[in-house]
Amino acid sequence: MATKKQQAFRAACVLAWMGVIFYFSNQANSNQVTEEIFGGLNYFVRKGAHLTEYAILLSLCQWFKLSLDDPPIKLRPQTKFVNLLPPFAVTVLYAMSDEWHQSFVPARSALFSDVLIDSTGAAIAALIWFWRMK
Repeated sequence: MATKKQQAFRAACVLAWMGVIFYFSNQANSNQVTEEIFGGLNYFVRKGAHLTEYAILLSLCQWFKLSLDDPPIKLRPQTKFVNLLPPFAVTVLYAMSDEWHQSFVPARSALFSDVLIDSTGAAIAALIWFWRMK
């Protein structure tokens, strides 16, 4: 088990990353801004960013969760899967709340497809954690 300071640091990393996501979601007219920068690649860059930011969020949530395990869990395949459920649930719920938040931002919209893309990023990160855990 990690020390209380390590746990607090990991929790702060999760909250800070959630803050980064919130900050970017709070940008009005962001699609027009990125369209000027990326042109025809704008759609792919933006959706790739969704995948990446939620893969990072799941990884930070899992990193925090592992610091709470005392003693460390013996990770059989079914245990590894169950161990990843809370971080995955937190990530998907945050994706849903983020889309809801965007519905209040001028020139932004809440799209279910973005929640699916965010969840896919989280699922990809969960698979990497699943294969990586001993």
